[in-house]
This record gives sequence, structure tokens and C-alpha cells, in this order.
Amino acid sequence: MARERTPRRQGRPGRRRPRPARPARGERPAAPRELPPSDADLVARLRAGDDSAYEELYRRHADAVRRDARTCCRDARTADDPTSEVFARVLQAVRGGSGPEHAVRAYLLTSVRRVAASWTQSAKRGHPVDDFAVFAAQAASLPTASDTARPDGPPVERARPRHRR
Repeated sequence: MARERTPRRQGRPGRRRPRPARPARGERPAAPRELPPSDADLVARLRAGDDSAYEELYRRHADAVRRDARTCCRDARTADDPTSEVFARVLQAVRGGSGPEHAVRAYLLTSVRRVAASWTQSAKRGHPVDDFAVFAAQAASLPTASDTARPDGPPVERARPRHRR
């Protein structure tokens, strides 16, 4: 009686790492790839005045900053404004000697939340009247100083500053 072979157990698909290609006999192995500069290196170059370092930082982190800004804004178009503001502030801070040393993405994401919070606060202060048309109608019906002044009366005195000496 012949024994039936059971299929060999396969590992999880996609879990095996591919073997690195070996050089053929007599060939040299490939040179190791150069790693891109770290964020700390880019910040140091930016402090030294290298604008290409700022471009690289923007390219690396702009999408993440924009995604975070979208959580604070109403739509994608308004998310571009805080994103631009954050990168401008970081550039100004780094060139001024402060700003991030490392952990640039964390610094940027924190800055997005702060910019969004400050803009929200200023937006609340910027709209004191719900209906501007009602305000304009009321303001138009109020008498002005020229309406109440008598043409034959004494001229209006200017207010004198109160200084104590």
C-alpha cells in the first residue's frame, strides 16, 4: 500500500522576503544606495541658507500637514491656507534661529492646530453682527454729528488730551 503524499504546507503568502540579487561570478557587488538626508540635516542646511532643503522638507511633509489641516477646516481648499501659513512660519522660525531641531513633522502638525485655533478665534471676533443688513439700516437711521450741529451755533471744540504734569 503506497502512502499518499499530502501537499506541503505553504507559508503565508506575501510574507517571504525576496532574496537580494547576487552578483554574477567575477562581478563586484552593487554599491549601497545613498539614504536621503534626515529632517535634522535638512533643518541644519536650511539654517545655513540652503533653499533646496526647504523644498525637500515641504515635499516630504506637505501632504501630512494638509491632511491634518483638513480636520480643522471645512474643505480641502481652505486647508491649503493653514498649510501655507505653517510652512511660512516654520521657515521664518528656522531662519531666525528657533524652530524644530528634529521631529519636524510633529512640530508642523502642532503648528497646524495652533494656526487653526488662532484663526478660529479671530474669526469669532470678526463677526460681531449676524445680519449686516440690519446693522447697516440701523446705522443709517441714527443722526450724525453734522445733522445735530447748528449752523449759527459755536464751533465744536476738539477734545484736549488729559495730561497731568
